[in-house]
Amino acid sequence: MTPNSLLNNTWVRRAAWTIGGIGALWLLAWAGVPPLLKHQLERIGSEQLGRKVTVGAVDFKPWSLELTLNELAVATADGQSDQLRIGRIYVNASAQSLLRLAPVLDALSVDAPAVHLAYLGDGRYDVDDIVQKLAADSGEPPGEPAKFALYNIALSGGTVDFDDRSVGKVHTLRDLQVAVPFLSNLDSKRDVHTDPLLAFTLNGSRFDSGARTTPFAETRKTDATLKISALDLTPYAAYIPASIPVRLVSAVLDADLKVAFEQTPKPYSHLSGTVTATGVKLQDDRQRDLLAFERLQVNLAQARLLERKVQIASLELTAPVLDVRRAADGSLNLLAMAGTAPPSATATSKATAGTKAAASAPLARNSASAPAPSASVSENTSKTIAEKDRSTLGSGKNIAKKTDSGSWGVTLEKLTVRGARVNWSDAATGNAAPALLVLRDGSLDASGIQTPVGDADIAAIPFSGSATLAQGEPGSAPAGEAAGATDAAADSKGTQRGAASSKGSKARVARAKADGKASGRPAAKTAAGGSRPALAPATLQFTGLASTRSASVTATIGALPLSFGAPYLATYLEPTLAGTLDADFALNWRAATAEGASDALAVTLERVALSRVSLTRGKDAWVAVQDVELNNARIDLTQRSATVGKLVVGKPRVELSRAADGRWRLQEWLKEAKVVRSERKAEAAAGKAGAVAPWKLAVDDLQISGGVLDWRDDTTAQPVAVDLTDLQLQLRQFVLGGKKPATLQVAARLGAAGGPPGRLSYKGTVGTEPARAQGALELVRLPVDAFEAYFGDALNIDLLNAAASFKGSVDFADTPAGPRARVSGDTRIDDFKADSVRGTAVAGGGTPTQAVAPAAARASARAVGSNRVAGAEEALAWRALELRGVDVALAPGVTTTVAVKETALSDFYARVILSENGRLNLQDIVKSSPPAGSATTAATVASSAGAGGAKNASVSVAKSDQKTLADGKKDTKPGPEAPRGGDSGVRIDVGPISLTGGRVYFSDRFIKPNYSADLTELTGRLGGFSSVAATGSPQMADLELRGKAAGTGSLEILGKVNPLAQPLALDIKGKVRDLELPPLSPYSIKYAGHGIERGKLSVDVGYLVRPDGQLTASHQIVLNQLKFGDPVEGAPASLPVRLAVALLADRNGVIDINLPVSGSLNDPQFSLGGVILKIIGNLIVKAITAPFSLLASAFGGGDELSNVSFAPGSAALSPQAREGLNKVAKALTDRPALKMTVVGTSSLEVERDAYKRERLQALVVAEKRRAAGDAAKGTATVTVSAAEYPELLKAVYKRADFPKPRNLVGLAKDIPQAEMEALLLANISVTAETMRELATQRGTVVRDYLAAQQLPLDRLFLGAPRAGAEKPGAAPPATNGAPAAGVASPSSGAPWSPRAELSLSTG
Repeated sequence: MTPNSLLNNTWVRRAAWTIGGIGALWLLAWAGVPPLLKHQLERIGSEQLGRKVTVGAVDFKPWSLELTLNELAVATADGQSDQLRIGRIYVNASAQSLLRLAPVLDALSVDAPAVHLAYLGDGRYDVDDIVQKLAADSGEPPGEPAKFALYNIALSGGTVDFDDRSVGKVHTLRDLQVAVPFLSNLDSKRDVHTDPLLAFTLNGSRFDSGARTTPFAETRKTDATLKISALDLTPYAAYIPASIPVRLVSAVLDADLKVAFEQTPKPYSHLSGTVTATGVKLQDDRQRDLLAFERLQVNLAQARLLERKVQIASLELTAPVLDVRRAADGSLNLLAMAGTAPPSATATSKATAGTKAAASAPLARNSASAPAPSASVSENTSKTIAEKDRSTLGSGKNIAKKTDSGSWGVTLEKLTVRGARVNWSDAATGNAAPALLVLRDGSLDASGIQTPVGDADIAAIPFSGSATLAQGEPGSAPAGEAAGATDAAADSKGTQRGAASSKGSKARVARAKADGKASGRPAAKTAAGGSRPALAPATLQFTGLASTRSASVTATIGALPLSFGAPYLATYLEPTLAGTLDADFALNWRAATAEGASDALAVTLERVALSRVSLTRGKDAWVAVQDVELNNARIDLTQRSATVGKLVVGKPRVELSRAADGRWRLQEWLKEAKVVRSERKAEAAAGKAGAVAPWKLAVDDLQISGGVLDWRDDTTAQPVAVDLTDLQLQLRQFVLGGKKPATLQVAARLGAAGGPPGRLSYKGTVGTEPARAQGALELVRLPVDAFEAYFGDALNIDLLNAAASFKGSVDFADTPAGPRARVSGDTRIDDFKADSVRGTAVAGGGTPTQAVAPAAARASARAVGSNRVAGAEEALAWRALELRGVDVALAPGVTTTVAVKETALSDFYARVILSENGRLNLQDIVKSSPPAGSATTAATVASSAGAGGAKNASVSVAKSDQKTLADGKKDTKPGPEAPRGGDSGVRIDVGPISLTGGRVYFSDRFIKPNYSADLTELTGRLGGFSSVAATGSPQMADLELRGKAAGTGSLEILGKVNPLAQPLALDIKGKVRDLELPPLSPYSIKYAGHGIERGKLSVDVGYLVRPDGQLTASHQIVLNQLKFGDPVEGAPASLPVRLAVALLADRNGVIDINLPVSGSLNDPQFSLGGVILKIIGNLIVKAITAPFSLLASAFGGGDELSNVSFAPGSAALSPQAREGLNKVAKALTDRPALKMTVVGTSSLEVERDAYKRERLQALVVAEKRRAAGDAAKGTATVTVSAAEYPELLKAVYKRADFPKPRNLVGLAKDIPQAEMEALLLANISVTAETMRELATQRGTVVRDYLAAQQLPLDRLFLGAPRAGAEKPGAAPPATNGAPAAGVASPSSGAPWSPRAELSLSTG
């Protein structure tokens, strides 16, 4: 075929035209589509988005269906920059698009897309306008989804800049790579697998992912992988809500996860892989460390998200550090995490700034060593424990809880914690610095953990672990933490880069392990800048099982320093606690099985050991114990019971002391404010909780060995210091409140400084319900004198030495009716020595109430290093006092009995002193309180010769004068008659008493010069006696005592006596023969100023006390040829003793005095010195110093006759005054040598008102006399009746010359009687001169009355009156400090009363 023919061929021409048309169309499309497409894209895009859209260039290749868009950009709302810019979009369409009538793209590429997005806050973004336009409803119903098939989808070089202006943070996404090989929803392509790829770098952290999926198949089966490498979470810390008081300082996240999904027919999803967080550090809202850990790795076995089930193969936590703080108000920072209110805007901004700063700062991580789990905490051990305790825990089944559809079920197969650390800081202790403790090197292993647990039965969870407990140091970092901080600083840039951070973490862990092998912890710095060795840490190991209904933990604590608890004890105690604790214990808990029942909680102490325990303050130790070991103890907190198998205390030492102010050392060491608050809280809690059952305590075996108790008491004048040493104690089968008594053995030594210790021991039983004790007691030479300070104040002697011993049995029980006790055995007191102390009554100086306490005197002697007090004399001593067969029995409702079979006193000595005040020292060995009052006991003294020749004249002597007589007896008011015999409720039976080798040294310091005499060679015997008479009358014991008196006279006392009878039962006779009187000259010089030249004394004394308490006594004293010498120059007084002797002696120079005593005297005091003083003092001295009283007593009067009483303001004698003056007149008539002086007294202060009344009465009487006129003359006495008194008073008022109330007309008006009396009394003048005249009238009236009784006026004298400035009741002038001789004066101590005073004299 020729070319022309071909051209003329129709089909050829048609083909040519077709090809030409297509070519033209291609050319047209190549040339026209790009500008048209560019224009349309810019126009439509701008309209649809509301933003300016620009396209840089469009390239279209119609022959290959390739389209390229360059520099596509969407402007921001303000048009100043690009919101979106894409460098290149490449689309390669397939011709199949024409056949399938759906887009089929062989390739879709997006290069260098760049997106700028800003968050404006409050949920607003800078693209909200675009979103609103795109989301606008077009109004058209939705149709079928478009069909498509895409191949080779790729996005490369993408970037996203997200500006979060709410937190001021810009997030960057770089190198975004997206690859999807195939994506189609065409029916023929739905089951084709596609392997998408996604990778990018977000804020410097790389994300990689891959998957295989059939997204449009019915199963939608997808398998994907997600890898995150070193994702720094710090940039996202700002997104933590401000209401959560936690701030993220640093964290790096790594993940390698696999995701599977399939719709067959029910949706199924599966997630597995590993998630690791490293370098995590959290702080609270105050930028304080809260939680940090090196590494947390979660190995996820499977997570079926749609089924809400998660199974974790293992969770491994490495080097966690938890900071737990308790504030001063007691709140915990961890609990505050959930309850703290959102901080204010200011606080939030500050916290945000702090978070940013912390995010860029180096992270200090804990680098504590993470030891590998030991065999004790291995999986096999856990299984063994689980099998052992399943019966206790009651689980028995490994059944997971059946969860409902709304809750997640999580199973953790294995939990591992290594290198854990807990920093505990407690500011609630009340101390200046908080308590700091560190739990470090902690490890924990657990398995089979399931949640939720609810009430279903699940398998018991076995767990085990260990830790080290150390004391924190303020301001110092834990071991290895500085290295961790250095690593964190070195790795801070690497953290931003990602991979380098992981390497830095590994380096830190390696360095932490190296630190764990270091030689030890460095010395801690003290406040002063020095260093002190740090306390060795304690170890803790534990294993156990736990379930929802029960738990069991077995733990071991090793070498725990008790000083760790010092900050808490410091809240209540000043001293410091030291020592170490080792313990093996178990804790068991079981939930209540019935409603209303309590959970069961018990602690089993298999072994607890304390070593070198002490409570000290500086160098002062209060308690020290070498070791304490407790075995097999159980404490049931629910049942409030405790049982102790064995408790051994080795070498305890306790110091108990009391300061001078009475405070115990324990009180000084206790912080009272805290204790009071604690007690009040406890009381309040007890009040709310109501009454609770008391605790029950049982001790099988308690042993104490080598114990020491140091006792010091400074409350006494002489401090007490006693040591109880070598204490050995064993208590068995003791039950608090138990009925069965426990066995007790005690042995110890008791001593005081400077002397050998005594011994004590007890072996028997004791009990508490009721309180009881029964056993053998032995005391050997216990130093009683060491405790003198406690009873010394009741004594007037200084106890130098006394060793008490006892061997016998004791039996005590506190019965409901009362205590029952019995003590039987032998006792003795050896080497007894007691001194009298100068200034005490026993020393003969001062009165009993003024005596200085011996303890105070001893304290003064101790201050100068002396054992004996200066000026002290030996008072009492004996070698041995033995009481054999002592038996004391006490029982309720039964007479108490005290029995002593035999008593022996050997080699005894007594120092008897008559003090300067006239009191025997032995009367005041035991102090007595001053009597409430005094009474007068009369004694009838018969005189063999007296003035006027009266034989056996009775002289009544008042005991109020015994101070002058110096017989040493106090005035005592007789009380009710004492019960007789056994009515007292106590029966005392005393066997024979023997005395050997006795000596009594007597000194009389009452006189100057002193007089002394010895009673020597005293030997005697007293038979047995009892306080209860078997036949109704007191059992009388034979008394026999012999010796020598003063070396010149013999002494003999024979008779019968019962010292225990009430009243005293005795019948004794005593004899002293031919006692020379010249040695008694000091007595007469003291009293009268004259010595005794010659004379002898013989005494026969007899005492008989009848059962009715009546005392009959005879004192026959004969003074033969008593002669006084001349006055002694310088003597205290010089009295006319010759006159006194003449009054008392007979014509032969013998003074024979019989002193019968009668009355109810329950305690007569008999002694040779007392008899002598009665003879000389009561008769001679009293006759010389008070002759008026002595003579007047013969007529039934006494000292009261020396005063004549008057009514206040009056000078008239009363009938009683006249009766007394009659007795005085008779006495003066019988003794013409006596003369009398009368002195009237008055007082203006006392008698002013009374005198006015008397004067007003006199005016009324005078008015009556005036009105009676001559009728009244010659009448001695004029009386005014009550009926007459008003008129007479009115007349006196009218006559009175003083201003009177007047009426309106100026006349004196009538006023009531009381007002008249008041005006008259107010206008009666009373002056000192008036009172002096009244005193003179009183003296004159007395003198004239005595003269009327036929007494010559030359024997009656009127003394100068005393009134006005003179003190009422003042005694007459004295000479040499004593009343004038022969003058009787009233007592200056009596209250003053209107009177005239009488005095007698011989001159």
